[in-house]
Amino acid sequence: MNISNPALSIIVPVYNCAIHLTKCINSILDQTFSDFEIILVNDGSTDKSGLLCDQFTINDIRIKTIHKDNGGPGSARNSGIEQAKGTFIGFVDSDDYIDKEMFSTLMIHAEKEQADIVQCGYEFVLHDGRTLKTSRYSDRIITGTYESVYEYSLQHDINNYIPCKIFRRDIIENVRFPEFFASEDAYFILNACFKCKKIVLLSNLFYKYVQHPESLTRSGINTKSFDTIRAGKMMFDLVNGKFPDLSTYWALYIVLYCVKLFSRSASHPELDQQRKELIIDFKQYYPMLHKSPAMNQISKKSRFGLQLFSFFPEIYASLYASSH
Repeated sequence: MNISNPALSIIVPVYNCAIHLTKCINSILDQTFSDFEIILVNDGSTDKSGLLCDQFTINDIRIKTIHKDNGGPGSARNSGIEQAKGTFIGFVDSDDYIDKEMFSTLMIHAEKEQADIVQCGYEFVLHDGRTLKTSRYSDRIITGTYESVYEYSLQHDINNYIPCKIFRRDIIENVRFPEFFASEDAYFILNACFKCKKIVLLSNLFYKYVQHPESLTRSGINTKSFDTIRAGKMMFDLVNGKFPDLSTYWALYIVLYCVKLFSRSASHPELDQQRKELIIDFKQYYPMLHKSPAMNQISKKSRFGLQLFSFFPEIYASLYASSH
């Protein structure tokens, strides 16, 4: 391995995850592929995470640590990208872990196909390794920039999850995560699609997305949750400016999240202003979906739900609450 010019940079944003970090890093160090650097970004942790990062750096020359003030996952990943030297860049979240063949397989396909993005499947697992759910996609290759943006706009085979992908550094040289707390992954991936010529999708379930007890029971909503709408508008504008025929897919993205957030925030009077803004946003983007092929991405039941919401949002929210 050439320390100054590794084939792959693996960025791990770290925030208060001391009890999970060792398993995560060991799963990377155990990879059958070894031509990589690991960039640990300690995002203002208040537990022992920062000390663990420093210890890993001492023990392995492939690892370096960045310490920064807390700014969220997008900010941490951006700091890692700034320091990355690899031809490809990948991401692993600090409380997850990966199969030992993950990066070897992704890099083999990246080099064989001269791909800009390679994606694998992932599993939702409990801390003891039991699988809760899988997210698997058929093996396929997507060629062309328009085709890449179109496939991602469908929100199907190219998923919104950053850590199950590697990106050729050239295509994300000027791409960064927006520094907010929801849908930053989607915005980053869409921007990357605008710069790529080939995407390889693999069915292998290499990434292990750990569901901790607190994440399984968490159902709260707060002002940060509404970043999803902000990101949706940014993505709509981006697509509308370059491939306007695909923009309604992102209008649908906004509309679906308007409905979801409005319904989930029904019992939160402190979010009344945000709920009023959701109605305004819904009324702006929903008419764009009339006769749009984007509507084929959702079921008849969901289409009826959007129509009901357009007339009676509070009734829809009550029905939503009773079914969730």
